[in-house]
Parts: sequence; structure tokens; C-alpha cells
Amino acid sequence: WISEGKGKVVKIVAPLLPLLPSKIDGTPAHYRIAFMERALEEVVSSQRTMLDRQQRKGAELDQARLAEIFLGQLQNIHTVIADRGIPCIRVQHAEAIRDPLSVANRLNRFFDKSLDTTAMAAVVDPTLYRERGKN
Repeated sequence: WISEGKGKVVKIVAPLLPLLPSKIDGTPAHYRIAFMERALEEVVSSQRTMLDRQQRKGAELDQARLAEIFLGQLQNIHTVIADRGIPCIRVQHAEAIRDPLSVANRLNRFFDKSLDTTAMAAVVDPTLYRERGKN
């Protein structure tokens, strides 16, 4: 399915980034990653909510342990991205909510395209920022 995303933006959850194939249809793959970063407490809170809702293993882990696991995963992911030489821009989630046009302009420069930054910024909905301030 990844070959269908050539020339497009595809959302992939961070733990799957190391699994991106190095070749697509026999030719070297060229990726560019926009990595959305959130405050660790927000990510852990969001994950806990999801695990609780799904009654899945991990919901019984304390916040500190979940944070430790997640931080380790992030470090591994960024190491893999760097080792593979994949261009990556890091975007702070809170900044994207607070100043979406500025972030859209940064992304436009990174992707070296004529993105519609006004339309990109317009779809940001701050009311969906549910985990802010819960901790």
C-alpha cells in the first residue's frame, strides 16, 4: 500500500516508521517525514484513555512507566530515521494548534512544494485538543 502514497502525504503512527520499506517496487524509496511531537504527559494521558476505553493491557501501568516506555520508543524511532538518512522536520503539536499558518509555512518549505498553506491552517480545530491541561 505504501507505493500508492508516492508524492502524497500519508499519516503513519510513529511506531511503524522503522518498518517503512527501503525500496518500493524495486527502486530506492525516498521519504520525507513531518514528525508531530507532543508533550509527553499529553501522549501518556491520551494513551491511558485509549487503553482504558478498550480495556487493554497496559491500562494498569502507572503514568511514569508508560512515559518511560514511550520515551524509549521515540528515541528508537528517531535513531532509525537518522540512521536511514531520512529527511525529517519536527513539528510541535502545541505550536501547530497555536499558530497553524506558521507551521504550514514551515512544512511548505520542507516539502519544497506549492502547498495551500492557508487551507492547511484553516483545518486546524483547537477544540480537538482534548488532552491539554489534564495533568
